Amino acid sequence: MRSPRPPPSLVLSVPRRCRLTHVALISELTSDFVTISAPPNPREWAEDRFATAEQKLIAQYNIACCYAAMRDSGRAVDVLRAYLNQVSDPLNQVNEMLVDADLEPIRAELRELREEQKARGAPPGLFGLKGVTNPLRALADQVQVEWKD
Repeated sequence: MRSPRPPPSLVLSVPRRCRLTHVALISELTSDFVTISAPPNPREWAEDRFATAEQKLIAQYNIACCYAAMRDSGRAVDVLRAYLNQVSDPLNQVNEMLVDADLEPIRAELRELREEQKARGAPPGLFGLKGVTNPLRALADQVQVEWKD
């Protein structure tokens, strides 16, 4: 009679050609694979390994580069938009993307994205209406006085 199998979350199948040095981990031999269970954890200590926020941002950028290399411009731009929503200076990031050789296949889309970022970062007009300028703001700029909206 065979011993009961450990839960699937604790099982890792490794090809038989891999040499195992820790014999206590071997729980069952099959024809092609050695099934390994998790080592005993009597105190139930957990070891958490998570990516930092910076690492996740870098991964997003790398994924966008992969989509661009596969000529999937729609997904690449979607991932880059999500990336730009998380960085502190998105316009500067788009400018850096324009010179990145990995993103060359989507340069036209990046130029559109830069125009969107420029429009988003433009100062509001009079009473918050875009296109309506405040003549006092222009006067303050001429006399080099700080103007706050």
